[in-house]
Amino acid sequence: MGMAARSPLGTSLGAGLGLLGDMLSEMILRAVPKQRTSHSKKRKRMATKGLKNRHDLVPCSGCGRPKLTAHICLNCYHDIKRKLKDMKRTAEESQQ
Repeated sequence: MGMAARSPLGTSLGAGLGLLGDMLSEMILRAVPKQRTSHSKKRKRMATKGLKNRHDLVPCSGCGRPKLTAHICLNCYHDIKRKLKDMKRTAEESQQ
């Protein structure tokens, strides 16, 4: 009858862990806040997590629009992609 009264953790892992399982369950149950965090305290904590200024934007040498430092400009990339697509299309039309 004593084995059935123990916690499931103690019976599945062995007889010596019954006390450990009870201690762990007590610690888990105590890990709750005593009061609800107020709106102003939450907002004060979140106030420092705002947007930061970007320091890695530089003007593109081709078109002058802002781009990331080590990246290709999206505007120039789309222009190059469009020109390559047109060149492929004209090459296919001339072969036929």
